[in-house]
Amino acid sequence: MTATLRPWMLVFGFIALYWAGGVLGNRLVVGTDSVVLLWAPGALSLVLLVFEGRRWWPLVAAADLVFSLTGTDVPPVFIPFTMAANVLGAWAGATLARHRGLGPGRRMDLSSGGDIALAGFASALASLPIGVAGLVVAGFAPLSAAPDAALKWLVANVFGVAVLAPGLSLLWPHRGESPFGHELRRTGEALAWTAALAGALLLAAAVDSGRVRNAEALLALPTIVLIWGAIRLPARLVAAGTLSSGVVLSLVAASDDGALRRPETTIETLVLLLLLITLTVAPLILMAAISEARRIGREALARARTDELTGLANRQGLEHRVADALAHGPEDQPLLLAFVDIDNFKLVNDAGGQAAGDAYLRSIASLLRAVLPAGSLVGRLASDQFVLLLDDRDAAANADRLDKVLAAVRDYRQASGGNLVSASASIGAIRFHRGQAEYAD
Repeated sequence: MTATLRPWMLVFGFIALYWAGGVLGNRLVVGTDSVVLLWAPGALSLVLLVFEGRRWWPLVAAADLVFSLTGTDVPPVFIPFTMAANVLGAWAGATLARHRGLGPGRRMDLSSGGDIALAGFASALASLPIGVAGLVVAGFAPLSAAPDAALKWLVANVFGVAVLAPGLSLLWPHRGESPFGHELRRTGEALAWTAALAGALLLAAAVDSGRVRNAEALLALPTIVLIWGAIRLPARLVAAGTLSSGVVLSLVAASDDGALRRPETTIETLVLLLLLITLTVAPLILMAAISEARRIGREALARARTDELTGLANRQGLEHRVADALAHGPEDQPLLLAFVDIDNFKLVNDAGGQAAGDAYLRSIASLLRAVLPAGSLVGRLASDQFVLLLDDRDAAANADRLDKVLAAVRDYRQASGGNLVSASASIGAIRFHRGQAEYAD
């Protein structure tokens, strides 16, 4: 998506989703208390202002106006109230979310789920006075029933954000990203997972709890499928599955035809919403925990393979990188393994101490990276010994590069105690082809 096209896609896409979410919310009014199970526009507005910036608040107002005029039947007097309430709520929630670090640069982790829920609660509270005033003025609720109307407003908005916002946050189209990026590598498994989730949801919708006892146990099936996806599949695919599951099961409950019975009171509605939150958010929490554990493992492995002083590959890192280079690529590709020894390094250490010696080695590491082409392996094998692995298809160019390495080390001067110290280098190199040897050789 180009930078020019993206804002227009965002405008029309958001208005369409807002309208569809409002229509869906009208279908999810349940019980004698007329409680809305999920109010998707609140979650959409919050996520828009969090990830695109609060300057987009006019889009929330425009989308709410379009829905009020075309998607529902409300008195004209109610429209300014609902526009103001939804804009103010989204603004307040996004402000808190940004303050807590949520935004385009942060992906779903263990703490962001709680931050999103807190932002949703702030959004509902900020919109509450204007929203309830609009309900009273428009005649939807008498003044004496304002506390009850306030509770229903909070339930619809808070739980709507809790159920929908985590998944929306993962699915939100950030700049320069494709829907699934390069993550969707297990295509066959992803298709099987999608089919399994669709089958589990259809079964939950088809089995009538009025005729089949304990039909609610069928909810374990989509839960198991979502956990499978959380462990194995890309985050955005799983987020799409959790959102679909929340919407489908809400419709099943509202229709009173499937495995979930329609709640009749506010308390029953709260119990159902807690179940939906568990179903939709728990897999995302599990996925975030797994992602965090993998990230910590990758960082620990990277530290174990990196020389702390120079930032180059250490002995363990060299073994891994060289073995990987030998195992992949055409067998007849020539390679050059070069060992660079710093001569008289002890004199540099003696002249300025360990700190000067460390600074010298860091500088030599930078020189090697600057002289060699991008993609070359550079590592530190021992205190004053470095290792280079180069593509040797152009042997003459590599010979010239090694001469430049010697000249760069020879010409470098390190300031130490008011004096300039230097050293020279010597290089030993081995030419071979992939397939001729293993790293251990």
